[in-house]
Amino acid sequence: MLHIVATPIGNIQDITLRAIQTLKDVEYILAEDTRVSSHLLKTFDIDTPLRSFHAFSEKKQEAALLSELKNGVEIALISDAGMPCISDPGSSLIRACNAENIPLTVYPGPTAPITALVAAGLGDHPFQFRGFFPTKKQTEEIVLASLYQGITIYYEAPHRFLKTISLFPNDAMLTYARELTKKFETVATMRADEMVAHFSKQPPRGEFVLLVHGYNKPIRDPKEHVAYLQKTFEIDQKMAIKIASETLGIGKREVYRLCHDM
Repeated sequence: MLHIVATPIGNIQDITLRAIQTLKDVEYILAEDTRVSSHLLKTFDIDTPLRSFHAFSEKKQEAALLSELKNGVEIALISDAGMPCISDPGSSLIRACNAENIPLTVYPGPTAPITALVAAGLGDHPFQFRGFFPTKKQTEEIVLASLYQGITIYYEAPHRFLKTISLFPNDAMLTYARELTKKFETVATMRADEMVAHFSKQPPRGEFVLLVHGYNKPIRDPKEHVAYLQKTFEIDQKMAIKIASETLGIGKREVYRLCHDM
Protein backbone atom coordinates (compact mmCIF):
# COMPACT_ATOMS: atom_id res chain seq x y z
CA MET A 1 0.00 0.00 0.00
CA LEU A 2 1.04 3.57 -0.67
CA HIS A 3 0.62 5.88 2.33
CA ILE A 4 0.39 9.59 1.38
CA VAL A 5 1.30 11.45 4.56
CA ALA A 6 0.94 15.19 5.20
CA THR A 7 3.71 16.83 7.22
CA PRO A 8 3.84 20.18 9.08
CA ILE A 9 4.10 23.39 7.05
CA GLY A 10 5.97 25.21 9.81
CA ASN A 11 5.40 24.23 13.42
CA ILE A 12 6.72 20.69 13.70
CA GLN A 13 4.19 19.82 16.42
CA ASP A 14 1.38 19.95 13.84
CA ILE A 15 2.06 16.39 12.68
CA THR A 16 -0.67 13.89 13.63
CA LEU A 17 -0.21 10.87 15.87
CA ARG A 18 -1.44 8.63 13.05
CA ALA A 19 1.15 10.09 10.68
CA ILE A 20 3.98 9.44 13.14
CA GLN A 21 2.94 5.82 13.66
CA THR A 22 2.59 5.22 9.93
CA LEU A 23 6.04 6.65 9.20
CA LYS A 24 7.43 4.25 11.81
CA ASP A 25 5.60 1.24 10.40
CA VAL A 26 6.30 1.47 6.66
CA GLU A 27 9.34 -0.17 5.07
CA TYR A 28 10.68 3.10 3.68
CA ILE A 29 9.69 6.72 3.02
CA LEU A 30 9.80 8.59 -0.27
CA ALA A 31 10.88 12.16 0.50
CA GLU A 32 11.21 15.20 -1.73
CA ASP A 33 14.41 16.29 0.06
CA THR A 34 15.89 13.72 2.46
CA ARG A 35 17.87 16.44 4.25
CA VAL A 36 14.69 18.30 5.18
CA SER A 37 12.75 15.16 6.09
CA SER A 38 15.53 13.69 8.22
CA HIS A 39 15.00 16.52 10.74
CA LEU A 40 11.31 15.61 11.05
CA LEU A 41 12.09 11.92 11.51
CA LYS A 42 14.78 12.62 14.10
CA THR A 43 12.40 14.81 16.13
CA PHE A 44 9.92 11.94 16.52
CA ASP A 45 12.45 9.09 16.83
CA ILE A 46 11.51 7.60 13.47
CA ASP A 47 14.32 5.44 12.06
CA THR A 48 12.58 4.34 8.85
CA PRO A 49 14.89 4.61 5.78
CA LEU A 50 14.44 7.62 3.49
CA ARG A 51 14.63 7.53 -0.29
CA SER A 52 14.84 10.60 -2.53
CA PHE A 53 11.76 11.23 -4.66
CA HIS A 54 11.63 14.55 -6.49
CA ALA A 55 10.34 16.04 -9.74
CA PHE A 56 13.40 14.96 -11.72
CA SER A 57 13.32 11.33 -10.58
CA GLU A 58 9.58 10.68 -10.25
CA LYS A 59 8.94 9.08 -13.65
CA LYS A 60 12.21 7.11 -13.59
CA GLN A 61 11.28 5.43 -10.31
CA GLU A 62 7.61 4.82 -11.07
CA ALA A 63 7.83 1.33 -12.61
CA ALA A 64 10.03 -0.01 -9.81
CA LEU A 65 7.79 1.50 -7.13
CA LEU A 66 4.65 0.02 -8.69
CA SER A 67 6.31 -3.40 -8.76
CA GLU A 68 7.18 -3.18 -5.05
CA LEU A 69 3.70 -1.96 -4.13
CA LYS A 70 2.12 -4.85 -6.04
CA ASN A 71 4.31 -7.22 -4.03
CA GLY A 72 2.96 -5.84 -0.75
CA VAL A 73 5.70 -3.39 0.21
CA GLU A 74 4.38 -0.64 2.50
CA ILE A 75 5.68 2.75 1.29
CA ALA A 76 5.04 6.27 2.59
CA LEU A 77 5.16 9.41 0.44
CA ILE A 78 5.87 12.80 2.01
CA SER A 79 6.91 16.24 0.74
CA ASP A 80 9.11 18.86 2.40
CA ALA A 81 6.06 20.47 4.00
CA GLY A 82 2.29 20.10 3.91
CA MET A 83 0.20 17.80 1.76
CA PRO A 84 2.15 15.83 -0.85
CA CYS A 85 1.33 16.50 -4.52
CA ILE A 86 0.18 20.09 -3.95
CA SER A 87 2.77 21.79 -6.22
CA ASP A 88 5.03 18.85 -5.28
CA PRO A 89 5.83 15.49 -6.95
CA GLY A 90 3.68 12.40 -6.46
CA SER A 91 0.50 12.82 -8.49
CA SER A 92 1.78 10.70 -11.38
CA LEU A 93 2.56 7.82 -9.03
CA ILE A 94 -0.88 8.08 -7.41
CA ARG A 95 -2.62 8.05 -10.80
CA ALA A 96 -0.62 4.95 -11.75
CA CYS A 97 -1.62 3.24 -8.49
CA ASN A 98 -5.28 4.01 -9.13
CA ALA A 99 -5.03 2.77 -12.71
CA GLU A 100 -3.54 -0.54 -11.55
CA ASN A 101 -5.83 -0.91 -8.50
CA ILE A 102 -2.96 -0.64 -6.03
CA PRO A 103 -4.38 0.39 -2.64
CA LEU A 104 -3.45 3.76 -1.21
CA THR A 105 -4.63 6.04 1.55
CA VAL A 106 -4.14 9.71 2.41
CA TYR A 107 -3.30 10.98 5.89
CA PRO A 108 -4.67 14.55 6.01
CA GLY A 109 -2.82 17.42 7.58
CA PRO A 110 -1.77 21.06 7.16
CA THR A 111 -1.72 22.71 3.75
CA ALA A 112 -0.62 26.32 3.25
CA PRO A 113 -3.33 27.53 0.79
CA ILE A 114 -6.23 26.57 3.07
CA THR A 115 -4.42 27.79 6.20
CA ALA A 116 -3.85 31.18 4.55
CA LEU A 117 -7.44 31.41 3.30
CA VAL A 118 -8.85 30.79 6.78
CA ALA A 119 -6.34 33.08 8.52
CA ALA A 120 -7.32 35.90 6.17
CA GLY A 121 -11.01 35.50 7.05
CA LEU A 122 -11.84 34.48 3.49
CA GLY A 123 -12.88 30.90 4.07
CA ASP A 124 -16.48 31.67 3.09
CA HIS A 125 -15.47 32.79 -0.42
CA PRO A 126 -15.17 30.64 -3.56
CA PHE A 127 -11.48 30.02 -4.26
CA GLN A 128 -9.07 28.53 -6.76
CA PHE A 129 -5.48 27.44 -6.15
CA ARG A 130 -3.08 28.07 -9.05
CA GLY A 131 0.23 26.84 -7.60
CA PHE A 132 3.33 29.01 -7.98
CA PHE A 133 2.75 32.32 -9.74
CA PRO A 134 3.84 31.73 -13.36
CA THR A 135 6.98 33.17 -14.90
CA LYS A 136 5.33 33.34 -18.33
CA LYS A 137 2.01 34.84 -19.51
CA GLN A 138 1.88 36.87 -16.29
CA THR A 139 -0.40 39.62 -17.59
CA GLU A 140 -2.93 37.06 -18.73
CA GLU A 141 -2.76 35.35 -15.33
CA ILE A 142 -3.37 38.64 -13.51
CA VAL A 143 -6.38 39.51 -15.65
CA LEU A 144 -7.95 36.08 -15.13
CA ALA A 145 -7.36 36.26 -11.36
CA SER A 146 -8.89 39.74 -11.25
CA LEU A 147 -11.99 38.60 -13.13
CA TYR A 148 -12.47 35.50 -10.98
CA GLN A 149 -15.38 36.02 -8.59
CA GLY A 150 -13.58 34.72 -5.54
CA ILE A 151 -10.07 34.28 -4.18
CA THR A 152 -7.16 33.10 -6.34
CA ILE A 153 -4.33 31.58 -4.30
CA TYR A 154 -0.66 31.39 -5.33
CA TYR A 155 2.63 30.31 -3.84
CA GLU A 156 5.51 32.73 -4.33
CA ALA A 157 9.18 32.72 -3.38
CA PRO A 158 10.49 35.68 -1.33
CA HIS A 159 13.01 36.79 -3.99
CA ARG A 160 10.18 37.08 -6.56
CA PHE A 161 7.39 38.37 -4.31
CA LEU A 162 7.90 42.14 -4.73
CA LYS A 163 8.21 41.85 -8.51
CA THR A 164 5.04 39.75 -8.68
CA ILE A 165 2.81 42.05 -6.65
CA SER A 166 4.13 45.02 -8.66
CA LEU A 167 2.46 43.54 -11.74
CA PHE A 168 -1.07 43.95 -10.33
CA PRO A 169 -3.22 47.08 -10.84
CA ASN A 170 -2.77 49.54 -7.97
CA ASP A 171 -6.33 49.07 -6.72
CA ALA A 172 -6.24 45.25 -6.73
CA MET A 173 -6.90 43.88 -3.24
CA LEU A 174 -4.26 41.37 -2.15
CA THR A 175 -3.59 39.34 0.98
CA TYR A 176 -0.22 37.87 1.85
CA ALA A 177 0.48 35.17 4.40
CA ARG A 178 4.05 34.37 5.39
CA GLU A 179 5.75 31.99 7.81
CA LEU A 180 2.45 30.24 8.55
CA THR A 181 2.33 28.41 11.92
CA LYS A 182 5.80 29.77 12.79
CA LYS A 183 6.90 32.39 15.32
CA PHE A 184 6.77 35.32 12.87
CA GLU A 185 3.52 34.34 11.13
CA THR A 186 2.00 37.37 9.38
CA VAL A 187 -1.25 37.75 7.44
CA ALA A 188 -2.26 41.14 6.01
CA THR A 189 -4.67 42.51 3.41
CA MET A 190 -4.08 45.73 1.47
CA ARG A 191 -4.16 47.31 -1.96
CA ALA A 192 -1.47 46.25 -4.39
CA ASP A 193 0.23 49.67 -4.37
CA GLU A 194 0.24 49.68 -0.55
CA MET A 195 1.78 46.20 -0.45
CA VAL A 196 4.46 47.22 -2.95
CA ALA A 197 5.32 50.27 -0.82
CA HIS A 198 5.46 48.11 2.31
CA PHE A 199 7.84 45.53 0.87
CA SER A 200 9.96 48.15 -0.88
CA LYS A 201 10.97 49.31 2.61
CA GLN A 202 11.06 45.83 4.17
CA PRO A 203 12.41 43.13 1.80
CA PRO A 204 10.22 39.99 1.69
CA ARG A 205 11.46 37.07 3.80
CA GLY A 206 10.04 33.60 4.36
CA GLU A 207 7.70 31.52 2.25
CA PHE A 208 4.67 33.41 0.92
CA VAL A 209 1.09 32.58 0.03
CA LEU A 210 -0.52 35.32 -2.08
CA LEU A 211 -4.31 35.68 -2.23
CA VAL A 212 -5.86 37.80 -4.99
CA HIS A 213 -9.37 39.11 -4.37
CA GLY A 214 -11.39 38.88 -7.60
CA TYR A 215 -13.05 42.25 -8.00
CA ASN A 216 -14.12 42.78 -11.62
CA LYS A 217 -17.25 41.27 -13.12
CA PRO A 218 -16.87 40.48 -16.83
CA ILE A 219 -19.01 42.63 -19.10
CA ARG A 220 -21.31 40.30 -20.99
CA ASP A 221 -21.13 42.11 -24.31
CA PRO A 222 -17.96 40.72 -25.99
CA LYS A 223 -17.05 43.95 -27.81
CA GLU A 224 -17.41 46.05 -24.66
CA HIS A 225 -15.57 43.44 -22.62
CA VAL A 226 -12.59 43.42 -24.98
CA ALA A 227 -12.43 47.24 -24.91
CA TYR A 228 -12.60 47.17 -21.09
CA LEU A 229 -9.77 44.63 -20.84
CA GLN A 230 -7.55 46.64 -23.19
CA LYS A 231 -8.06 49.87 -21.25
CA THR A 232 -7.97 48.50 -17.68
CA PHE A 233 -5.03 46.13 -18.03
CA GLU A 234 -3.18 47.86 -20.90
CA ILE A 235 -3.08 44.77 -23.09
CA ASP A 236 -3.35 44.44 -26.86
CA GLN A 237 -6.52 43.38 -28.62
CA LYS A 238 -5.24 39.89 -29.43
CA MET A 239 -4.73 39.05 -25.76
CA ALA A 240 -7.98 40.79 -24.79
CA ILE A 241 -9.92 38.65 -27.28
CA LYS A 242 -8.26 35.48 -25.95
CA ILE A 243 -9.13 36.35 -22.33
CA ALA A 244 -12.67 37.44 -23.26
CA SER A 245 -13.15 34.11 -24.99
CA GLU A 246 -12.15 32.26 -21.80
CA THR A 247 -14.13 34.39 -19.36
CA LEU A 248 -17.30 34.59 -21.48
CA GLY A 249 -17.21 31.03 -22.79
CA ILE A 250 -17.31 32.14 -26.44
CA GLY A 251 -14.98 31.02 -29.23
CA LYS A 252 -12.12 33.38 -30.11
CA ARG A 253 -13.26 33.64 -33.70
CA GLU A 254 -16.73 34.69 -32.60
CA VAL A 255 -15.33 37.34 -30.24
CA TYR A 256 -13.09 38.64 -33.03
CA ARG A 257 -16.06 38.74 -35.43
CA LEU A 258 -18.20 40.70 -32.97
CA CYS A 259 -15.37 43.13 -32.19
CA HIS A 260 -14.95 43.92 -35.87
CA ASP A 261 -18.70 43.89 -36.65
CA MET A 262 -18.18 41.15 -39.20
